[in-house]
Amino acid sequence: MPHIGPFSVTILIDNVPAEEYAPDADAEDDNTRYIEAKEGARFLVQVRSECYAGLVSAWLYVDGVDNFRGLLNGVGSTQLVEGRRITPTAIQPFIFAPVQLVEDGESNAKQTLESGTIRVEFRRAIAIREEEGPCTMGPNVSQVKLNEKSKKGALVSHTTKYGAPVASTEPRSSKKTIVEYIDKEPMMTFVIKYRSHDYLDFELSKQTPQPVSPAHSPRVNRAAKREASPYDNASKRVKRERTGDYFLIDLTDDDGPPRVTRLRTTVDGAIDLTED
Repeated sequence: MPHIGPFSVTILIDNVPAEEYAPDADAEDDNTRYIEAKEGARFLVQVRSECYAGLVSAWLYVDGVDNFRGLLNGVGSTQLVEGRRITPTAIQPFIFAPVQLVEDGESNAKQTLESGTIRVEFRRAIAIREEEGPCTMGPNVSQVKLNEKSKKGALVSHTTKYGAPVASTEPRSSKKTIVEYIDKEPMMTFVIKYRSHDYLDFELSKQTPQPVSPAHSPRVNRAAKREASPYDNASKRVKRERTGDYFLIDLTDDDGPPRVTRLRTTVDGAIDLTED
């Protein structure tokens, strides 16, 4: 994700930065992005302090589940979240997986609302002391399951599965830093919504999708776009062209998520019912 203000968040899918799309070039909410969820792929979350000189705490929620709280101390400080840390040396990897449904009343309301979402909050902090104790997020967790009734009509194709524990490439010490938070509410929040290819196309077809570079702020991109050559981003515009695409959403299947079918108009204006 482009850095906004003093911080940046990047999603790495199989160790490659994910291509991200802003929902609308003119939207006031510059902190929301969309990425494509690739089924079975592992993803990592990198948080970084680009230009904030003080101490800040980064909180990571995946599908509404609290998965990480770590400190960034000064300009250039970076934390790579490989998964849910269950011991100082082991983590459960984050993996994109198809939505799983449960009977009515069995799902968590907050997790249902935030399913298909990666959220990172930043809070300024003051270090108080260090204490003995592992910096872990507690016992193993499993994939969030959605209520069948609340899932109807929700354009969420995937949630996050937690893989079998593996060794962390960045083991933590046995000490943790106790902090006092300056901000009661986050000073900044980043939201990344992950969707399947078809769901992503449908979400962005309702808006004006804007490919964004991991190295620049959306506000800078908008200003530059007005002065740029019309050929600069031609290939990206073609890749995400929405003209002539229609989407049919089937809500009649009780055994799974809504089915999205893309309908395309032909040269003479007829609708092509052939699925992708």
